[in-house]
Amino acid sequence: MFVDPPIHYDTVSRQYLLNNEELVPRPSSQHRHMETHPLIPQRPQYGSEDEGLSHSRPEWTDIKAMQFWSDMFPEALARFKSTVTEPKGRAKTKYSIRILDDWDAVYEKLEKARAKYQSEGGRVGLLRKVRRKAADHVLPVAETTKNVTKIAPNDPYATPVLGAVQILLDAVKVAADVRNQVLTGFDGLIPAFSDVELFLGTFPRDVSVRNASLELTVATLVAIERAIGFFISNEFLKGLKAVGMGSHYESELLQSLGDIDQKSRKLKEEADKSHMFESHIVGKKVVTGMEGMRQLLTDHLIERDRQIAFEREMYRRDMEVSRQEVAYLQIENARLLNTACTPQRNMVPPHQDLDQNELRQYVDAQDIDMKDCAFAVDKTNEFPARERTLVEQIIHTKHFQDWIMSPFSAKLLVHWEGHLPKTIADISPLTLFCVSMTQILRANHRFVTGLWICGLHADPYESYAGGYYMISGDIDFDRIQPGQPGDIDELVKILELLVQQLPETITLFCLIDGVILFEREEADALPVLACLLRLAGDPNLRAAVKILFTSCVLVSRISKALPTASLLVIERGVAQDDRVTPALGFAPGFGSDIETNLLSTPQPNFENLMVSQTSGLILGGSSAVNYETWTRGASVDFDQWAEISGDRRWSWEGMLPYFKANETFVPSATQKGFQEENQDVHGTDGPIAVSHPSSSGKPRDYPLRQDMARFHEALGAKLVPENNAGSVIGYTEVAQSNYDGQRQFAAKGYPFGSNVTVWTESEVHRIEIEEQRASRVTGIRYSGDGSGRKGEEFRASANVEIILSAGALFSPKLLMLSGIGPKEELGKHDIPVKVDLPVGKNLSDHPCVSTKWTVNKKDASIGVGPMVTESCDWTAGPPMDWIAFHRAKYSTLETASQHLTANEKKYYSSKGKAHWECFTMYGPFDTSERPIKVDPPAGESIVSVFNILVFPLSRGSVKLKSSDPTDQPVVDPALLTSPTDKEILYDAVRSTTTAMKNLEGLDAVEYTIDKALRDDFSDAAVAARVKQGGSTVFHYSGTCVMGTVVDAECRVRGVEGLRVVDASVFPMPLGAHYQAATYALAEQMADMIVGNY
Repeated sequence: MFVDPPIHYDTVSRQYLLNNEELVPRPSSQHRHMETHPLIPQRPQYGSEDEGLSHSRPEWTDIKAMQFWSDMFPEALARFKSTVTEPKGRAKTKYSIRILDDWDAVYEKLEKARAKYQSEGGRVGLLRKVRRKAADHVLPVAETTKNVTKIAPNDPYATPVLGAVQILLDAVKVAADVRNQVLTGFDGLIPAFSDVELFLGTFPRDVSVRNASLELTVATLVAIERAIGFFISNEFLKGLKAVGMGSHYESELLQSLGDIDQKSRKLKEEADKSHMFESHIVGKKVVTGMEGMRQLLTDHLIERDRQIAFEREMYRRDMEVSRQEVAYLQIENARLLNTACTPQRNMVPPHQDLDQNELRQYVDAQDIDMKDCAFAVDKTNEFPARERTLVEQIIHTKHFQDWIMSPFSAKLLVHWEGHLPKTIADISPLTLFCVSMTQILRANHRFVTGLWICGLHADPYESYAGGYYMISGDIDFDRIQPGQPGDIDELVKILELLVQQLPETITLFCLIDGVILFEREEADALPVLACLLRLAGDPNLRAAVKILFTSCVLVSRISKALPTASLLVIERGVAQDDRVTPALGFAPGFGSDIETNLLSTPQPNFENLMVSQTSGLILGGSSAVNYETWTRGASVDFDQWAEISGDRRWSWEGMLPYFKANETFVPSATQKGFQEENQDVHGTDGPIAVSHPSSSGKPRDYPLRQDMARFHEALGAKLVPENNAGSVIGYTEVAQSNYDGQRQFAAKGYPFGSNVTVWTESEVHRIEIEEQRASRVTGIRYSGDGSGRKGEEFRASANVEIILSAGALFSPKLLMLSGIGPKEELGKHDIPVKVDLPVGKNLSDHPCVSTKWTVNKKDASIGVGPMVTESCDWTAGPPMDWIAFHRAKYSTLETASQHLTANEKKYYSSKGKAHWECFTMYGPFDTSERPIKVDPPAGESIVSVFNILVFPLSRGSVKLKSSDPTDQPVVDPALLTSPTDKEILYDAVRSTTTAMKNLEGLDAVEYTIDKALRDDFSDAAVAARVKQGGSTVFHYSGTCVMGTVVDAECRVRGVEGLRVVDASVFPMPLGAHYQAATYALAEQMADMIVGNY
């Protein structure tokens, strides 16, 4: 419809832009209209992740699959052990549940006891079968006995005999009843614990719900322990007890089974109370939010009136000056013409305003959009209360308050991370916000409001469709000659002329919900949006024009979003290297000229090893040389990040849009159905292709795939179809940043815009800070400028910002060289202190111990057979299939808790938190520069097993070697200085070594360790494995930690114009490989930076 439309929606900058800049009047230097600010309210952290309006309750069929156990079980077991005495002698049997680490083991113990009790094999089992069948038919016999007793003579011989028979029959009946109740007493656990799973997820902070859930879990453990005692006790003794105790037989056991039902009912009652309380709170918040909106609008009117009074006074003064100037010129002109002239006092008549009521009747046709308002209100209850409350909190943000309170015209874009609507019924919570705001605005005669929420009206014959509808929503055409849908340009002129005549006491609010939907050509709405933007930017308007856009479209990168900015990228390494492009390009990286080749200080708790602390020395950094593993981490990691930083944008829900933005996801061939059904957690058009060995564009049918699946299952890991959706515990097919045999890395996926200058093989020496006030960066000092000149130092000035992304080892080095860091460290090297911050502290890395194994399958690892066959291309990616994440044993967590603060304990043992990781690779791989002491046997297939500690408690440091910028930093990761770290990693090595050694069908032999130690799992033997296979996996973080060194938007505290954007800002280790999280960090920061400008 439009060959050259006047306006388009820019998905990069998230703004409507005019295609012809001449349409917008150039503001003068005194132009006071505010610029557009993006505002991104975060989605709620609870409730369904389904983007639709319906939220169905999940149906559980397996108690063991429920998520709450990892958080609830340790506490419940501790309470159970402290309040209930263990039956005498039980601890010495194999049926004690008090030493177990998780619910799976407890339930398995119950099932084994039940199976033993129900066993009918052998002579004992046959007797048990006969006895129970007799007991099942005892009721009619008992009734017959009662009748016989009634007619029997009261004989001293007959009465005792019949009495004894009656006692025995009663005992058998009671025993049968007890047996049936115990065998069926646990059938209701699934619905009971489904309630626990649901209520804990719905009310995670409600102490009463948690306590009720805890009581239910403890009651279940009590019942299980007593039921196990019943199942394993001697049949003859149970018979005597039934005879002796009669109706009181196993009363404690039956009572404990009844307690489960009673505690389950109590949990439901507490959940009902919580629901009522939260509904009440939500209601109060909504009311409070609307009251806050009214107050903001009142404040706007106050500011507006003050501005009007100020402008009128300035106008009066200007007119007085003008009058005096005119009088002087008239006198001067008369003198020159020798004519007498009296100064005239006439002034240009003031602008004649239309009557305000008449203008409002023209411009404010309120009844047009009432149909859509009513439609939106009817759908209010279809949105979760938390989403409605969250959107109401927009009014508490600084951007919104600045926009609404300013006495001048202003524009604001509010972004809701959500699905793109496809039908008119598919409105967002922001729609409800716009409707509520409109209702408040229309209660005040000084506000004129235009509301558009129907960009989805696409039928040109519909009365509510297109630009004509938008205009008719603002103008009462009963008072003006009616226009036709085709007369858009004429109608726009009428709207513009009417708004130009609005008096200064009026504020026009234009609320456009789902703005991207109005840009379609069939909507015929672009000229109307262009008109509104012109009005909001017109410095000559007397009325203030406020425009609010809402959108569900994400932003992109800085260089594209700020095309007028001049950006300089300085890279210490080379521009490119052909070795990194193939998917196996990580292999030549170690010890080469495209890595930093930095070694740590000796590590006393890691067999005095100087571990490799290398990183990429090439454009694209470590993404060009890493192992390509693509794991995001657990949702709990990011929710804790948000808690530490005090900013929900870093929560799982806040980061998910940016995880999606950086990837083009190729589902696993084996899990394709599940991943396609859950595709809302993955991106489809990002710059980095993410695939799996079974779906990477080339055949990768590795011979050991099923054997390694059995290995992970032997470790107790369960197969999970997806570990990048927030839940990581278990094993899954690994996701990798490669496709079709090509590495996907930053320099390839994120090409720079034309406004970016890149200097490679150049090194920044320090950041310059303004001398007058140590708070503003002015530029950098560096050597090399891409021209090949070495040694000479140059200066580059920065007018806006400097963004430091040198990584967690080199970003702190540059800050300290610039005078930003611990004063005691800077003082050692005579560096003047600009800002005293704990830079370089809190270093975290993931320590790793790898073991190497020969297996009996032919050509099953890289390098021992053809590199490319019909079924397997060994060059297509890192040769591996699976990756697994595990929690530490309960006993280990309990020990660790004794050395942690309450806050640290909460983070360490949180539900869903991973503590160690395991994966296998097909070949003799090592993540260090240390040569393997024992060469792999020629022609043998090799498996490398990696054991990685992913949530270490140990913290190291990065320090300066000297003030010379060319010196490498001094890195001490302080590996395993925490006893808990050592215990978890050593346990992991023991577990994987045992599982690999005992894996059937492979004849696996650990060839890198002395034969005498292969069956030895003592600390000394594990230490020998550490010395042979100890390293890290280069996941450095925390040295410029968010919350102390930088704020929640990565700005260095105490310094204006300086940010750090890399893994050094991570506030705690993530249970993941870091490239996906680092990409998401950069994407979100690009969003924030663009929003600031």
